[in-house]
Amino acid sequence: MKKSLLFVAIAMMGISLKAQETRFGAKAGYSMSTLKFTDSEENDNKDPMHTFYIGGLVEQN
Repeated sequence: MKKSLLFVAIAMMGISLKAQETRFGAKAGYSMSTLKFTDSEENDNKDPMHTFYIGGLVEQN
């Protein structure tokens, strides 16, 4: 009984592991932040912040 239960548990884990898919890739883009804030009472900073980004991507379904 214990051996058959162990076998079924291992078989179910194997089925669930096969259902998962992992993909690797790259991601890049451009970001423009338009957040406006005040540094002090006299100095207003209203310039948008422009940045580029690039990086790796791992997706697991």
